Formats: sequence, C-alpha cells, structure tokens
Amino acid sequence: MNNHDSYMHKGIMICCLILTGVFVPVQAVEIGTPYEFSETRTPGDIFMSIRLLGALQLSADKVNGFSARELSGLAWDEDEQILYAVSDDGFVAHLAPGFTGEVLTGTGFVRGDTVLVIGLEFPPRIERFRPDGGFIDNLVLPDYLADRSSYHDKESTIDALTFHASYGFIVAPQRPLVDIPPGYSGIYATDGNKWLYDALNNNSHTLGLETMPDGDLLVLERIYSSFFKPVTYALRKLNMDDIDGNIIPVSEVAHFSNHEGWAIDNFEGIARHRGNRYFMVSDDNESIIQKTLLIYFEIVSDNGQVQEPDTVLNTP
Repeated sequence: MNNHDSYMHKGIMICCLILTGVFVPVQAVEIGTPYEFSETRTPGDIFMSIRLLGALQLSADKVNGFSARELSGLAWDEDEQILYAVSDDGFVAHLAPGFTGEVLTGTGFVRGDTVLVIGLEFPPRIERFRPDGGFIDNLVLPDYLADRSSYHDKESTIDALTFHASYGFIVAPQRPLVDIPPGYSGIYATDGNKWLYDALNNNSHTLGLETMPDGDLLVLERIYSSFFKPVTYALRKLNMDDIDGNIIPVSEVAHFSNHEGWAIDNFEGIARHRGNRYFMVSDDNESIIQKTLLIYFEIVSDNGQVQEPDTVLNTP
C-alpha cells in the first residue's frame, strides 16, 4: 500500500487548536440525546439538497474528567467504526454513533486506535498524532501557508483540512489570505496547487472541508456579524472536475439561519460517514448559552437544489 492509500484508509483529517491528550473509556458511555434542529422539519425531510437524518445534543457532563465540549473537528474511521472529535481543550473524544433505521439517535464515548492528521491554527501547520496524543511527525506546507504574514490574524489561519485522492491534503484558512481578491475564498493543496471560488459573501468564514465520494469538496461556511443579526451556516459544493484556470465552480447545498427556524450553534466541523452521508458538529465554547450539537444528513441532489434557501446571502 502506497502512502496515499495508507492516508485514505487510516489517515483521519481534523482541524483543531491543540492536541495534548485523549479520552477513551473502556465501555461506551451514552452522552447524546435527540435534538430538534428545525422548528418545521423532522428527520427524513428534504431541505434544499440534503435529507435530514437526525440531530443530537451532547451532554456537557464530565466522564472520567472529560466532557464533549468545544469540539471543533470531526473524522469518521470506517475500520474502527468510531467518529473522532477533537476538543479545543486538548483531547480526542471517541464517539460511537447509534442509529434507529437511518436516523441518528445516540452516541457514546468508546475506545479506538488510528492515525490522526491535525491542522493547527497558530503557527499554521499540519501534524500527525496517535489517538493517545503522541506526536508522530509534521507534514510540509508550501512556504506561503507556513508564513504567518499570509494571514489576517492568528485566528484566521488553517481551519479546515481534508485529503483528496488527486491533490493530497487540501486546507482552507478561516478567512481568505491577505492577497486574495475581494469576493473570493481560497483552498490550497500541500502539493502546491491553489484555487479560488466565489465567497458566500464578503463576511463569510470557512470552517470545515470534506472530500465527497466523487472527488468534489464539501465546504462549511458561516456568516456572522454580531449577536443581534442573523447567523447563517452554509454547506457548499466545489466542483473539482470543472476547474477553469484556478477558479472552482461552487453550488449551494444547504443554508441554515437562526432567523428561519433552525436551532443552529457554532458549527465548526464536518466529516463524511458513508456514501453521501455526513456528520456536522458545533463548538459550544464552554458557554452556558451554547450547545454541542451533532447533526447527521445526506446530500440527495447533485444537479440542482431541491428547495430554495430561506435566506438570501448575496449581501456583504
């Protein structure tokens, strides 16, 4: 098996702030309860280009001294049947999702073993770790990605990471690099390739990135300007087979706004499960007014939107 094959089978891509420990209880401890993600839609319903397949609120209670809080990255390990979630507090939670039929109905902490590939924000870098927190090695970044001056600030560096069969590791900063023209966002491969795509709007941030079964990329973006204005999260698809120069066509998959009946929180990570089904997780910032949510959905349309979004996003 070559290096790329090894990464595809056992290399798990996650973005987080820090990794220093791991929480792996011997027996699963249930921490998830069903959560109403939408006021008007239930599991099984189709919205835009996704089918909702359940949502959980994860308990903030500590188990063996750790809790599922500040989760900012996800990765599914098919071999171990474990959903890895990296906490900003510095540990890796091993989750075992439970389903009733196709719907996500629970999850618990469990034990597992694999290699984790972690994108760290500041200084920007990619490193490999064992699930127990043991450091393995660094992956080489292009000079412009390793250069701190390429970023607006230390909060805007590498915030999303995935592996692509044709391009290797691909990363996205939370905000476009300082040299990116207005109206665009950028993604960057560790082999030196770099591309632009139309930004959601001039105030959007990129938070998650995942490779789809057909080689396209699924991007998680957010529009947030203040506590008193609507917050919108968007799932968007980058068509990697139709790149024009360095411009990637982008299409909308789903938009969620708290002013349109969606019980959203601080979503920061996505991971493909099986087929075209995905998990999405929120970071509660250890705040009493926020929640750790785990959302499960399926992308059901490749050729257009099933339903128009409730919120127009073409304003700065």
